[in-house]
Amino acid sequence: MKRLTMLGTLCSIYWRPLVGICLFCWLPTSESQAATADAWEQDFRRCRVLKSSPAGTVALNAGDGTVELDVLWPDGKHLDDFKDSTPSVRIDQVRLTRLQPLKADLGILYAYSLGPADPVLRALARGKRFSFSFDDRPERSVEVAIGDGKTAVAFLRKCDAFWIKWRRTHR
Repeated sequence: MKRLTMLGTLCSIYWRPLVGICLFCWLPTSESQAATADAWEQDFRRCRVLKSSPAGTVALNAGDGTVELDVLWPDGKHLDDFKDSTPSVRIDQVRLTRLQPLKADLGILYAYSLGPADPVLRALARGKRFSFSFDDRPERSVEVAIGDGKTAVAFLRKCDAFWIKWRRTHR
């Protein structure tokens, strides 16, 4: 009988926190679902963030003070397949003008440099839409909602700083 009384006392004292914890764990929140939809996929080893759309996937890499762009299409085409086309990159209708092709040792186009990291990442953190297109190939346009750009930019900056520090200490 004494145990039952102690249990009743404990339940009466701690019922509010217990109910709060149960509701927090049980009720799905629309904020967490929205945050998941706006979030960029992060890859720490390659220091990149990815965002997908039905037209393709945009991958942004940060390294050595620049930002690189790669676009992955669902049909398996690569940037090298369109090396003769002129690309256009926009963040909220503002065209990025310092676009430079990056080629591997074998001459394969693997990405574009968007320019110095600070202005590009600042625009990405504040922007709403990111679009990549070719002037002569409108079917290859990829547009993604930037969503949680501030978190993606913070990740890229932190990742780049980590790898710069790691390379300095491991020479």
